[in-house]
Amino acid sequence: MTTTTILFALAGLVACALYWVWLRALCIQAGEIAGATDEVQVAAFRVDYRCKAGVHPVDTIEDPRIAGAAILIALAEVEGRTDPLEQQSILREARRLFATDPEETDAIVAVAAWIVAQCGGAQGAMGRLPHRLRALAQDKMSPELQRLADMVTEQGEIAAAPKSAGLRPVGAA
Repeated sequence: MTTTTILFALAGLVACALYWVWLRALCIQAGEIAGATDEVQVAAFRVDYRCKAGVHPVDTIEDPRIAGAAILIALAEVEGRTDPLEQQSILREARRLFATDPEETDAIVAVAAWIVAQCGGAQGAMGRLPHRLRALAQDKMSPELQRLADMVTEQGEIAAAPKSAGLRPVGAA
């Protein structure tokens, strides 16, 4: 091989790498969920969830149904991973609450589960999600619902607090 051939090969590799980085940046700007499975990517597209570079996934939620489903998932995971029966129960409850068809409910729950995972699990999610849900629904809440949202936010903060703080959610022994 000549030096010219090697230089052209290296230039081609550098060009491919730069193209890949540029393409990746375009995908992130377009709202692709970096590191998510194809299933979550499709679900996010279906429910119009878009990430923003440099913004936490919870803070990019625009649909209160996603925040609500994520809270359901986080509550179920507070004691540990959910089993298939609990996952089916979450889907059933989300379908009932949101009055959606099964495919849309699956998409909402898939994105919500990914968001909970991005929070580092149930505790991290419960520290962020109630605040986001309340911010999304602020103008649409009756006083009774506002009090309920305050209670959920408070319980989320307690669930997210370290065990050493001595705080326990309502109903916890």
